[in-house]
Amino acid sequence: MNARMGRNGTGAGAPGAIRFGGPPLAAGPESCDKRGPMKLCPTCGEQADDAAERCAHDDAALIRVKPSAAEREQAMIGRTLDRRYVIEAKLGQGGMGTVYVAHQVAVGRRVAIKLLPPAIADDMAAVKRFMQEAKAASTLSHPNTITIHDFGQLEDGLLFLVMELVEGQTLAAVLKAARTLPAERAVRICGQILSALEDAHARGIVHRDLKPDNVIVSPRPDSPDFVKVLDFGLAKVADADSHENLTQTGQVFGTPAYMSPEQALGERCDLRTDLYAVGVMLYEMLGGRRPFEGDSPVSILVKHINEAPPPLAGPTPGAALPPALVEATRRALAKRREDRFQSAAEMRAALEAAIAVLVSAPPMPRTDPPLGDAETLAPDSLPPLVAVVSAPPAPSLPSGFQGQVSAGALPPPAALVSAPPAALPAARSPARMAAVVAVLGLAGAGAWFAS
Repeated sequence: MNARMGRNGTGAGAPGAIRFGGPPLAAGPESCDKRGPMKLCPTCGEQADDAAERCAHDDAALIRVKPSAAEREQAMIGRTLDRRYVIEAKLGQGGMGTVYVAHQVAVGRRVAIKLLPPAIADDMAAVKRFMQEAKAASTLSHPNTITIHDFGQLEDGLLFLVMELVEGQTLAAVLKAARTLPAERAVRICGQILSALEDAHARGIVHRDLKPDNVIVSPRPDSPDFVKVLDFGLAKVADADSHENLTQTGQVFGTPAYMSPEQALGERCDLRTDLYAVGVMLYEMLGGRRPFEGDSPVSILVKHINEAPPPLAGPTPGAALPPALVEATRRALAKRREDRFQSAAEMRAALEAAIAVLVSAPPMPRTDPPLGDAETLAPDSLPPLVAVVSAPPAPSLPSGFQGQVSAGALPPPAALVSAPPAALPAARSPARMAAVVAVLGLAGAGAWFAS
């Protein structure tokens, strides 16, 4: 099967159409590496095409071998896909394929190309699911959603997805470096994720695999934390009128640490499934850890289903989070989806309201004058004890002399520490406190020498 789709899932026909058939997309040996089985001569080690039966050098029977994943990935560098995309370098790899940086020759721009695992091409249901979901994702045009430029399947079965290339780092990398984020920054990032979800949910698209690895934080001149959400192309299309349910109940998709209870149970997902995942990410950003962790994926899923998340605390002792923000996080992580926020817009509004209280809170009133005010204090406003600081210094002692100073050489220590408490002002400025400390230090020194 050969399919070719462009932006918005359109081919050469009417808008929205998917054209099957037509001229092949592969352009011969230079268009794509040979990912399929190769044949090897067991005698001389010479490689041969899969169609050959015997070695051309020694006529030995050839054996079939498959290149390793690393060999296939390395062979992709420098290749041209579909006569349009020159593969430049490997960008990353995940459970649903390998991502490369490529150069789109016709328009002179760099793009990201995700190549799905070859095994998917052998599964007709998986190919149909990819075509359906990629077509839906290519209709998204929200600023916080990765743009899908192109997608399709080459004649050798390779499925590909062409996306805009965004500079930045994943939210997972941000959290690995910082562990926790300030409440304002966490809400700013989550607000953009929810904005992207709001647009997708309005089109009937549920992501189902939201996690920090699928969120790119890209610095912009007007926004240091501009967010792009990835992998909507692998999401489920929530179409109740579909004649063929390509995401049947009982199948479990997603990443265990961020999966909702209904996902863990294999139940049908909806937009509130995505909001639960956002709640997990928000909890992680604020608290420095995920709400549920375990030794195995199954143990984590069981906790999502049965256990309440531990109380959310600030990153350090005494760094309390706004109660409204803690409550919003708790609600997003409710076990029953009916108890969660019912839309991305509702959750975003709650987070923004919670953080607005923190930002607009008045500063704590000062009870002490600033350090610079110490010089302007009236002399009679200081306690009499401060006069001791300006008293003549005690006579110097010979080197090594201790314990033989006459009692009259220093002021009586008892008189220094027995000053009436009323002499101390109610508001203790740093200058006044320093004076008191100096006085008590002199008193202590006198007592030591006179002993």
